[in-house]
Amino acid sequence: MEYERGVQELEGAGGAETGFGNAPPYLGFSCMCQEGFDEALAEFALAQRLEQNGDMLAGTGYALGRSGRKAEARQVLTEIMNLRRGRYLQAVVVALVHIGLGEKDEAFFWLEEAFTERAQWLTEIKVDPAFDSLRADRRFEELLQKMGLA
Repeated sequence: MEYERGVQELEGAGGAETGFGNAPPYLGFSCMCQEGFDEALAEFALAQRLEQNGDMLAGTGYALGRSGRKAEARQVLTEIMNLRRGRYLQAVVVALVHIGLGEKDEAFFWLEEAFTERAQWLTEIKVDPAFDSLRADRRFEELLQKMGLA
């Protein structure tokens, strides 16, 4: 993958000032894939300020978990679960934090929930690097088959 090039392109996109407000979360995940956790967390924080929705918390929780900051990732998970009580928030958001924490069973539980609710984010599951740690698990292939993506 060309994550470094992706970071350069996204930084050149200028973000919200140029009308590409989606740049911060994509930039965050690109930095994450290069293990640039601090940069990723900064981009996810910006995305959360711009979007003001719980979906953007997924990146923060995922990055915190992957970087070993598990207590902070669990705080984000608690925040996400509290938000889910009051409004719709894709189950994929919960799954991503569990993936970052290395909790595969919990991640698959929430991915099944996401499938049930027909979460939009699942359309990217086959190619999104955030799901790489799950690909060798038979449950991942089973989920792809159920979605018609295998």
